[in-house]
Amino acid sequence: MKWLLACLLLMGGYACAQHSDQIRMMEDQADVEDVKEVEEDLIQLQAFLVKPLNLNKAGSDELSVFPFLTPFHIEQLIRYRTLAGDLVHVLEMQAIPGWGPELIRKIMPYATVKPELSLRSTVGENIRKGTHMVLFRSSLSAQAAFLARYHFTSPNLQWGVNTEKDGGEKYLQPGKGLAFVSAHISLRNIGLIKQLVAGDFIVNMGQGLIHWQGRAVRKTAMPMAIKRQLPFLQPYRSNDENRYFRGLGMHVVRKRFDLGVFISANRLDANRREDTVSGRSYVSSFLHTGYHRTAEELADKNVLGHVAVGGMMAYQAGNFRVGVNVIKHRFSLPVIRADELYNVFAARGRNMTNYGLHYHKTWRNIHLFGELAFDGEGDPAVIQGMMVAADPRLDFSIVARRIAKNYRSFQGNAFTESGDPSNEEAIYAGFSYRILPVLTLDVYADHYRFPWLRYRVDAPGWGKDHLFQLIYRPDKKTAVYIRYRVERKSGAGLAGPMRSVAEYEKHMGRLHIEFRPGMEWEWRFRMEVNSLMNRDFERENGFLTSSDLFWTPLDKSVSLNARVMIYDTKSYDSRIYSFENDVLYYNIVPAFYGRGARVYLNTHYKFSRNWHGYMKISRSFNGFRENWNIRFQVVFHM
Repeated sequence: MKWLLACLLLMGGYACAQHSDQIRMMEDQADVEDVKEVEEDLIQLQAFLVKPLNLNKAGSDELSVFPFLTPFHIEQLIRYRTLAGDLVHVLEMQAIPGWGPELIRKIMPYATVKPELSLRSTVGENIRKGTHMVLFRSSLSAQAAFLARYHFTSPNLQWGVNTEKDGGEKYLQPGKGLAFVSAHISLRNIGLIKQLVAGDFIVNMGQGLIHWQGRAVRKTAMPMAIKRQLPFLQPYRSNDENRYFRGLGMHVVRKRFDLGVFISANRLDANRREDTVSGRSYVSSFLHTGYHRTAEELADKNVLGHVAVGGMMAYQAGNFRVGVNVIKHRFSLPVIRADELYNVFAARGRNMTNYGLHYHKTWRNIHLFGELAFDGEGDPAVIQGMMVAADPRLDFSIVARRIAKNYRSFQGNAFTESGDPSNEEAIYAGFSYRILPVLTLDVYADHYRFPWLRYRVDAPGWGKDHLFQLIYRPDKKTAVYIRYRVERKSGAGLAGPMRSVAEYEKHMGRLHIEFRPGMEWEWRFRMEVNSLMNRDFERENGFLTSSDLFWTPLDKSVSLNARVMIYDTKSYDSRIYSFENDVLYYNIVPAFYGRGARVYLNTHYKFSRNWHGYMKISRSFNGFRENWNIRFQVVFHM
């Protein structure tokens, strides 16, 4: 272990394709749910690196893919174009109100103001001027994961096919076909058609109370990142084997009116059971891991047929938008949850319906948004948010949510404490204050309660979550932030005929340093600690420190980044999440627990203008989930 400590003094991190804000967002999200991959976001951002987005033509949907752009930033850009005309140079972004130097640096690699193909471009022009991407990924392990992907992208036309298998799976699975295959073809921005997708796609509605399959960030250290803002319809290009639709979707726009419709028929993984009395089949729960390595996992693959139909209609006048959403699900087998008290209000049967209203409105420096939703039985859920640019140095946000204990939606994903929007009442408030040009304070507080029982807790619950973060950026080469977060909430107490309720408290602290000594080098250092009371009512602590070094020469074909990490936590309860750089499009946020160390080296080699190779060599010590591992990837662009 001594040599690892020595290396920590020499090594550090790099500003890769993901900005620091996006990395922190992924790590914060990992505390809420398991985040394996966010390939959809990475694919889109990487596409903009290859072919930058034209800021003179981009609408709110296209701009919403950038996680660092708030509704204020997007509306200010559109308003600036309306009043002053098209931007003549990317540096003109400095004249857009609210677009400061830090934001401009973030978006510069992805943006341009050059003209693009006309919206009336022919199919031949789209095909001739479009870009092709072929990707192969695998590793050298005995039961390696495998991915093969092909994408074609042009301004008005897009298609792709994606096939993969996870580690330990067979690519051709007996009785189940290929491990996973996804494909789509899409038209966009042609006449009234904003998006038309045949094949696999994802749908996003309102603020996620009814349905949301795209990026859905909850509480993060960025208090203004509270609003769901993605296009209604997007082609599906990732590898989650259950959270997407398969069929036909269309989004059309005429003047101030939007209309979106879709129909889907696919199959889902679920726990299938047999009623010993009637002999009828049913499912007791849905599965989301996508793993089909063992006979038991294969038996649950694609056992549930799922048909979904729905749509959206909206009216927009200036910066005011209001719309209605509706979706109906039908399953091939009834859903019957386990006979437990916390499942009294769980969704049951073969049909689920949700409908509701969503809106947003900007008035001067105030942005209001919200959604009112109902399920098929009329149970309500509501989210109301407000974002205020109170001063050039101060922004603050508020989100209130009240979701009935018996409200249910399938694949809903709202700004909530729980994974599913149900059984929750809460108020969230946060602010970002630029104390000095080089010093920013970010704070949020979230107070919530659960009116009904939850899993392992036989009583209503509550919680309080507070975060304080101070960011210091003295120059373009240096960034330092310190963070303190404390969460108090109720949870399962001592076991018995009725599980009691106890209060738990968790403290988390972080020091993060980034330094770029030159154009080719960057160093990052992270130290993180936590302290909590575990399920056995014992105090335990966790510790993690990592150091990353990145070398990215501007005029050479090879770049490198490396990490050394050590960690020491008593159990999984005191786990610490840490983002890992990896091969292109594959970035993960694993949980580290126990005592051990981890090292890795990433390499990128540019064989030619079109051919790129990536490789990650990693090694874990002292009982982590792997030993040596080598992952490689080849990407062809044309």
